[in-house]
Amino acid sequence: MRKHSSYVFQLTRHRAAFRLRQLLDEIQMLMGSFPDLRDAFDADELPVAFILKRDSRRSERAKNEDQWRRVSRKTSQAALG
Repeated sequence: MRKHSSYVFQLTRHRAAFRLRQLLDEIQMLMGSFPDLRDAFDADELPVAFILKRDSRRSERAKNEDQWRRVSRKTSQAALG
């Protein structure tokens, strides 16, 4: 069953990466079609609530990445030892 779950997980991750690439291509096409959209807003002009939420997500993501690195480092050391 574990092998099946791993396969499904890999398939899902592959499809998500493909969809992300499609969305990024669409954004790039829209920005190319409407060049004035790039200057439509300034990051400093965003609402305060949006800036706070954005920055809190960044700090949470950094904290999660640090925890993951610690776990993977411990796992690697245990495998070697």
